Amino acid sequence: LECAFDAPLNELRERTKKNDKTVSRQKTLDWGVWVSHWNEIAAKTNLPAVKKKTSGRVKALRARLAEHGEDAVRTVLDSPLTSRFLRGETGRGTWPGATFDWLMRPENFVKVLEDTYRDRAPKAVSGLAMSGTEHLYQGPDNW
Repeated sequence: LECAFDAPLNELRERTKKNDKTVSRQKTLDWGVWVSHWNEIAAKTNLPAVKKKTSGRVKALRARLAEHGEDAVRTVLDSPLTSRFLRGETGRGTWPGATFDWLMRPENFVKVLEDTYRDRAPKAVSGLAMSGTEHLYQGPDNW
């Protein structure tokens, strides 16, 4: 049995498929530009360069560009310049540093974009100024 709604629904599905293919063809990925940029950063930071174009890498890069835009992708690719952790310089010897693939993983990309791994200035512990609020805390018995 065919419902009266089936024909318009099938037509809509076909138009959507064609439209999706057109959109994906229009947004061509300039793989060479992005990989060249990463490889420059990798050379400056002693991280592994991308040597081979794979479908997984293309798919991941395309997804990050679609989700976050070119500026965000550029920021993440540049992030090893400002992060000892991403360069593998944490002193522990077990983390070799970020790779292109590691940076393009959705969960890692967001963390890097949010500056989770950016180098921070050391926090001053001794001589911490309370800015006039010292009187508010008199010890646990004086709440």
